[in-house]
Amino acid sequence: MRYILTLLYFPLFFIYAQNSHDWETHSYMNNVKDIIYYEGHIWAATSGGAYKFNIEDSSFQKFTNVDGLHSLDLSALTIDNYSNIIFGSSEGSISIYNSQSLKWNSLTDLDGEDITDIYTDDDTLWVATNS
Repeated sequence: MRYILTLLYFPLFFIYAQNSHDWETHSYMNNVKDIIYYEGHIWAATSGGAYKFNIEDSSFQKFTNVDGLHSLDLSALTIDNYSNIIFGSSEGSISIYNSQSLKWNSLTDLDGEDITDIYTDDDTLWVATNS
């Protein structure tokens, strides 16, 4: 009987342990590669993800691949006319954070390229790479 209960307990434990809300990425965010100020916040693109620093209350929020970033090694950022925060990575992906809906989208058309800078001009996104 004890053997059967043990067999039933362990699979349930592993199913619960796989809950996606329990995942967390620990990364080094001190290597800031780009920074921008927008509506009372400082946004930073780092080699370990992104973070938003609130100047008013000195709080910060970090963003990693668990939150929706396509890549952690970010190299550039900009803000478009629709209040989207756009991050470029050294691996060629572009992650777009919609500050209204708080959701992420990704573009992978430049996978493998090292994005060095991003700029928006009206509805046009300009991306500079090392290639």
